[in-house]
Amino acid sequence: LVDEDFDLVLLDINLPDGTGLDLLPDIRALKYPVAVFSENEPSHATPDVFDATIVKSQTTRAGLLKTLLDLTKAA
Repeated sequence: LVDEDFDLVLLDINLPDGTGLDLLPDIRALKYPVAVFSENEPSHATPDVFDATIVKSQTTRAGLLKTLLDLTKAA
């Protein structure tokens, strides 16, 4: 499925052709940390579903970078 190794997945759940949540089982099977990047706080944003939830309108670029770096250090 994946030919490269990644540190994490930054998942936008509002895709033009569906929801990024459909990809979550496949991503979780690969054991990558998942940060959701969304316009709104997902109603299903619980710690056991996502490793981080980032709301676009409430996050600065510096905040986004810090969250992503924290996740890669924890992995």
